[in-house]
Amino acid sequence: MELVQRIIEYFGGHPYLVVLILFGLILLFFPLAEEFVLLVGGYLAARNPGTWPLTLAAGLFGIVITDVWAFWLAKTFGAPLLENRLFK
Repeated sequence: MELVQRIIEYFGGHPYLVVLILFGLILLFFPLAEEFVLLVGGYLAARNPGTWPLTLAAGLFGIVITDVWAFWLAKTFGAPLLENRLFK
């Protein structure tokens, strides 16, 4: 719990950075739900009301980038993976 409190204190004034960092972790195959990232960003933005427009923009940007990236990976490597004996 102390670690969470330190993170909130450190990034509390910049929730858009938290959102971008967490979406970056999703791009690196860290299993994290997009909804959780938006929930954390919304919580931190509510604590500092002046940052909600940047947090909203970071959330929308992160969702679009991660979805486009997942689509591109499936389009590029999806068919060959289905022919691989490990994935059958």
